[in-house]
Amino acid sequence: MLPNEEFAFGTSLIRKMDSHIAIELFDNLHSGRIPLDALDVFWRKLDLKPSFVDDENVDVDKVLGQVRNKIISEPDQVKRSMLSRIAGVVFPSKSNKKAPVVQEDTRGRPTLKKQQQRKQDVARNSSFIGSQQSKCDPARHSSYIASQDSIQASSVIQHRLPTKGKGKQPQDDNAYLGFPLIMGKDAVNNINCFKDSIPSVFHPYISHIQDVNPDGNCGFRSVALGLGLNENRWLFIRQQLLQEMDNKEEWWRTVFDRVAFQEYNMLRHTIDWQDVKAAPISRWMSMPYTGLLIAQRFGVIVHLLSIAGNQTFFPLWFGPNVHAQHQTVSLVHVNRAHFIHVKLDGDFPIPTPNALWNLHRNDDAAKWENIYSDRIERFKKIIATNGSTFPQYFTTHG
Repeated sequence: MLPNEEFAFGTSLIRKMDSHIAIELFDNLHSGRIPLDALDVFWRKLDLKPSFVDDENVDVDKVLGQVRNKIISEPDQVKRSMLSRIAGVVFPSKSNKKAPVVQEDTRGRPTLKKQQQRKQDVARNSSFIGSQQSKCDPARHSSYIASQDSIQASSVIQHRLPTKGKGKQPQDDNAYLGFPLIMGKDAVNNINCFKDSIPSVFHPYISHIQDVNPDGNCGFRSVALGLGLNENRWLFIRQQLLQEMDNKEEWWRTVFDRVAFQEYNMLRHTIDWQDVKAAPISRWMSMPYTGLLIAQRFGVIVHLLSIAGNQTFFPLWFGPNVHAQHQTVSLVHVNRAHFIHVKLDGDFPIPTPNALWNLHRNDDAAKWENIYSDRIERFKKIIATNGSTFPQYFTTHG
């Protein structure tokens, strides 16, 4: 260090530090010796010994074998998760994991304008008119496009909402809309959205209509609601149906493969979806065949309602005496590619049992039709009176 540089360095230290500390440090630097006590305690702990990572002695084949055995021993769902994480590390460019969204500049109170906007949003969302965005829209996972006629029909329905002044409608029920069992004005939006998709013969017996998330799992979500579960238990429903098919594979192949070649495999493929992202079309619920699985697995009566046709599914291989109380699960197919849940109450007419059920049921299961024969016959008479006939093998997806 040149003399001028020494002087400049010492002057800089004196300016930035306490004078006596700076002068002492400068003298030590000038003499070529720095006492150990002058160093921070952190730096005194360091040594000059080289550090080594003992990777050279790792038996790569052995570790890979242990990892492989560990993955193989896990359930299928855990296997997929582990392989997905490993693939994300080995092939980062192909990973579907995205960096988390970082919210910027969240300090401080929101401006008065933003506070006012939030209040307006809350008020808007609490209103029963248009409070559920997807209710009247075609399912987001479908390719259905509303026709001009259906758009006009929807507009007409909106004009029938209760108004103030003369011609007041009852406030406690929705009998004036054709659904006397549905109570409360909050249900008006659902009624207006789906009434034209629900066969009118069932309107007086419906006590609840509930839409579900249109993410390709809507059919399984609706089944979960019918069983008294949260709609987010759709994965549980899929898993239970897969177990039903696998545990009785020989029986179910007899039922489905007689309809079409490899129908069992194709149906199982539609049910086998466990990803959190939206299900593709190939994994949507396929009716009427899934209805047979639902009835048998959960021991319930399944009603599939649609403008295209109505069917009932009873358990195939056990009778009505197995359960003291009979539970029903009712699905409505709407917008050509979406399922919703409805609750039927009272002595409602029961749609004709599915033809495959009639073909493959055992003697005990035949008693289901005997118990409900009066209500089934009533449904047939209503259909005959209206001059309507419905095909038994109409296919729906959603």
